Amino acid sequence: MLSLRKPLLRCLPILLILLLAAALRLVALERQPLRGDEAFSLENWMNAPLSVSLREVASLEPIPPAIYGAYRLWGLALGQESIWSLRLLPALVNLLGVAAVYALGKQISHQRFAHFAALLWALLPHLIWHAQDARNYALWVSFSALALAQGMRLISKRNASRRDWLGYALWAGWALFMAYQEIALLLTLAVFVCAAFHSRRKVLQRFLLVQGALLVLIALAFLAFQGDLLWGGGYGGNLDYVTLSAVLSLPATLIFGEMAPWLTPVALGALLWASCGISLIWLWRNPATRQPVLLSACLLFVPVFLMAIAGLQWQVFHARYVLASAMGWVLWLALLWDRLWHRSRLWAVCFSVLIFFWFSFSLLQYYGPYRKAVDWAALVAWLSDALHPEDQIIHPSHDPAFHWLLRQEAVAVSIVNLPAGPGQTRSELARELAALSDTQATLWTVGREYQDWPNKDYITEWLSSQRQPGLRGEQDGIPYAAYLPRLPSNIESETMAPTVAAFGRPALVELSGYLLDAAPDALWLRLFWLPVRQSDVPLKVFVHLVRAGETQPRAQADQEPQRATVSWPIGEELREIHRLPTGNLPAGEYALMVGWYDPATGKRLSAPGGGAFYLTSLSLP
Repeated sequence: MLSLRKPLLRCLPILLILLLAAALRLVALERQPLRGDEAFSLENWMNAPLSVSLREVASLEPIPPAIYGAYRLWGLALGQESIWSLRLLPALVNLLGVAAVYALGKQISHQRFAHFAALLWALLPHLIWHAQDARNYALWVSFSALALAQGMRLISKRNASRRDWLGYALWAGWALFMAYQEIALLLTLAVFVCAAFHSRRKVLQRFLLVQGALLVLIALAFLAFQGDLLWGGGYGGNLDYVTLSAVLSLPATLIFGEMAPWLTPVALGALLWASCGISLIWLWRNPATRQPVLLSACLLFVPVFLMAIAGLQWQVFHARYVLASAMGWVLWLALLWDRLWHRSRLWAVCFSVLIFFWFSFSLLQYYGPYRKAVDWAALVAWLSDALHPEDQIIHPSHDPAFHWLLRQEAVAVSIVNLPAGPGQTRSELARELAALSDTQATLWTVGREYQDWPNKDYITEWLSSQRQPGLRGEQDGIPYAAYLPRLPSNIESETMAPTVAAFGRPALVELSGYLLDAAPDALWLRLFWLPVRQSDVPLKVFVHLVRAGETQPRAQADQEPQRATVSWPIGEELREIHRLPTGNLPAGEYALMVGWYDPATGKRLSAPGGGAFYLTSLSLP
């Protein structure tokens, strides 16, 4: 029993760290809104047949082919229409990275250092962000960490076996085929090996031979599936993508993501760069830690340098493209903590408190108010009740999350992404909008236009001039608007609540029906009027929302009709749209009252029941 207890006790810390990492990655896995990139993964990686993904999707994005197979197999095993199962794959695979960082720490230092490094990796806010995000980055960094740990193991051995070399080639190959950015990590490890083991020529030659073979293999795969992206495909970039502020903010983003505490990313990143440079010089003075210090420095600087060089040709400079170099920041923090532990336990404890306080603050933001994307689901839930099968949606945001969520609500409406791109001219847009508008259906715009596109705002301008703007608003920052035909449609005539009420004595206008729609923050009332005669002075129509037991309106909408009453067409049905804000109204029973009045004198036209006609009652929650 005693012989078993000691190994278990030695394994207990890393087991607890793994359990903590699992809890942080699996808790609230569906809480964050579905991002557009995740919806793209769901549609084109998990749901599409592998042959289709490799033929049609791989040519559009610089993603290695293994990721399509991994998500496709996962979807077939766990289901293809679940956000939970979609995100479960990166969350689980990312746990391998925690074990890999622990193994790497033991390889280059000792167990206490390894435990601290693994704990940092388990708690790293930006890594948890990606572990709950259905893309390839969390999978890549986990296999990259495994490859690094295995690589350090074999080059440190005097007589590495073929099995050791094969293990490294497999892990590094998996990492390469999960993300092309692993090329930078291969070159980083090559720089480290050349610097630290230059005297061991045989090992060095073997290592560089394996690295070269892997690079040739991934280059062939890239040329086979995505060769056209090399000089085209929309990924051409320039120096504007590699700015000083982007380089300075990189460490803050790699560690905290968008949840950096207090300081701006640039200020915090500059502080981290400066602290790192000074402390690495201090740590280098200890001969016992020079090898891990050199490895940490290579991971910190070489991938960033290589990505900056690549950014001269392609738009690739972003923290997620060097996410695996976060291992360098973890090793640096662990090295600094370990050195402080040897010199002063008090300083080491204070340093630990500082790190975990900042990590905890960022994680509380992530699990609290922070959102990765706009909440399309809330808007879609409401739209599913407001839309009719004949309606058409113009979606300028091009967000796949909106498309997927709308399909989950089984709403059979047509969706078109307009503008199709920044180069689409206004005349081309006008032709497409005219074709869409050649119907009695309602045209909706859902989503925000790209403000840096030359054709921005044209769709709104065209629809406002050609159709009657109706229901509109915002949900979680997402604008939406409905544009109706100028004249009432057959669809409206079939669905409206019929009402017969004459206003004026003798009758000036008759109310033939209404439609009432409830938006998240307002009521939208469509009134259908039939002019009987023209008035001597221009009149206005009013709508009052009166709470039960009260006489004064809680909300009202007064406006002139689209066609002035002094000249409106007699006998032609007209539609007026009124918005009644309800966001701040107390719950209860309300009555809708409608009428006409002279704005110059305030005198109302006679109506059934007095000066205002009771239209309907409703309950507000």
